[in-house]
Amino acid sequence: ELSAVVFVQDWMLNSYGSHIADKSSFQKMLNTNEAYQGLTHPTLVITSNDKKKVFVPDFHYRYLSEDVPFGQVVCRGIAELCGVPTPKLDEVIIWSQERLGKQYLTCINGTVCGTRDLMETRCPQRYGYTNIDDFILANGYNDQICYIKK
Repeated sequence: ELSAVVFVQDWMLNSYGSHIADKSSFQKMLNTNEAYQGLTHPTLVITSNDKKKVFVPDFHYRYLSEDVPFGQVVCRGIAELCGVPTPKLDEVIIWSQERLGKQYLTCINGTVCGTRDLMETRCPQRYGYTNIDDFILANGYNDQICYIKK
């Protein structure tokens, strides 16, 4: 039952509609959303081999250092409990963990269980959950629409 799922463009319009100048495409909605004005990608200034100052992404900024262990790895952990493969999410997590110097996932289609930095995340496996039923019941989700009985 997916009636609660909303397309991202519809969510943007419902959340920020009056603050979006150009609603013709998702990218233009992002670019012209007043709520996002002033947000920049964090960078570091480094000196290149030819002694020029260049800007490089700051991969340790919260966009990766918080969103990965407290968002993406949580979703990946829940998917793992459900037996749902997440190869594209796995690619993102592996790319991110390499830049952060962390290990949240062993490999694409691997596991979060037993990884070096599991305890720094909020994924269910950190708390000892090994199946979706226990996770759902312990967190009081058993009366929600999203509950799937086997």
